[in-house]
Amino acid sequence: MATTKDKATVQLADSASSVLGLLVKAASSINGGAIVATDATGFAVKGALSTTLKVWGIAEKPVDNSTGANADKTVIARNGIFKFKNHGADLLAQLDLGNTCYMVDDETAAKTDGGATRSVLGKLVKFDSDGVFVSVGISV
Repeated sequence: MATTKDKATVQLADSASSVLGLLVKAASSINGGAIVATDATGFAVKGALSTTLKVWGIAEKPVDNSTGANADKTVIARNGIFKFKNHGADLLAQLDLGNTCYMVDDETAAKTDGGATRSVLGKLVKFDSDGVFVSVGISV
């Protein structure tokens, strides 16, 4: 299930990260701590079930451009290794370490591309019983 409010997304303590400002798509809002991606138009949106999104990282702060036009707002995306929910029907496991995993929504990772319905989230770095750590984002 996608985020409904801002959240504190856990970052692996020793992971390096960088930040980048991305222009937000018209009529969009992104919660703080949510996955940030760009769509086919190149504007930032929250992570979602799609095959055309490119993941940049996690939103440092919430951005509400729900009444704005393309590029009226900027979201700060931080790349690195972050903890996400593990999709219940398509679970990642310890044996998947180092494998590509996929985005279900703005806070959930899955093992497969869901029959060619999901975009790449990143690489599985660490498995926990209550979530998975994934290396996400395009390095700048």
